[in-house]
Amino acid sequence: MFSTKFIATLATLATLAASAVASGVEMRGDIGIFTKPVEGAVWKVGTLETVAWKLAFDPAPDAADGKLFLNYVGEGPSGDHHTGNKPIAENINLKSGSLNVSVPNIKSGEKYTLTLFTGDQAVTKPSIPFTIKQQ
Repeated sequence: MFSTKFIATLATLATLAASAVASGVEMRGDIGIFTKPVEGAVWKVGTLETVAWKLAFDPAPDAADGKLFLNYVGEGPSGDHHTGNKPIAENINLKSGSLNVSVPNIKSGEKYTLTLFTGDQAVTKPSIPFTIKQQ
């Protein structure tokens, strides 16, 4: 028989998938991961930071349509902790596997994540949460 924990995990995954569909975000089946930032990372506003990823698919060599979004995980009024629909980096060559980004002037917080998109499809899972601090 299935354990309660297993059934609860399946229910959570189904809820997350339904949320993604309801929000209009299309998720690829072959999704990648971020290798940077790492756990415990602290970014300071105005500095350059390296973002790195490994994709689960092989993009075209000239695929320069990637967009990097910064999000805040947690409560708070919309616009306080995220860049909204404006990416913090665009025209990213997905095959490169990394890039340097300038940390935007944004409210300090400990639960920021990154997501990499191509078109309207997420090509990475959200990064692990990291901290952004004002200088």
